[in-house]
Amino acid sequence: MKNANRPALPVDLVSYVSEGGYPSDSFGLTKREMIAMNIMANIPWNATKENNHHLYEYAASSAVSMADALLEELNK
Repeated sequence: MKNANRPALPVDLVSYVSEGGYPSDSFGLTKREMIAMNIMANIPWNATKENNHHLYEYAASSAVSMADALLEELNK
């Protein structure tokens, strides 16, 4: 499994399940998703979606690209 697809906040599976946790297929965001989410959260949004939909698509694409670049750099 690539580093980018590993859990962002891993949990000890044995303890988690024994304490009534959720099934293993619902552990949450990957590192890649969490990094991209944080990048998106730090963009100053001063426009409405109706008027600037293309800006949101560009921002989302850029956030994923930046997340990939960071993960690649960290793997060196």
